[in-house]
Amino acid sequence: MTGKNNVAKLVYISDEQKEKLMEIKNMVTEIGGNTSLNELIRDAIDVAIYFHKNEIVEQHKPRSIIDKWS
Repeated sequence: MTGKNNVAKLVYISDEQKEKLMEIKNMVTEIGGNTSLNELIRDAIDVAIYFHKNEIVEQHKPRSIIDKWS
């Protein structure tokens, strides 16, 4: 989706997230492709940014007790 990035960031992922990424990596390998976990993480970030931005904002916006009952 995007080209090579020039800013390194440390990203913590859970064991489950790593396992799911490894499943995707293995699927790519099985069909003759090649990728890395770093590429998959960047792809996942792109998908979140471009396709799920509004859902992410909604999930993380401040809530009050009034919001829950309206």
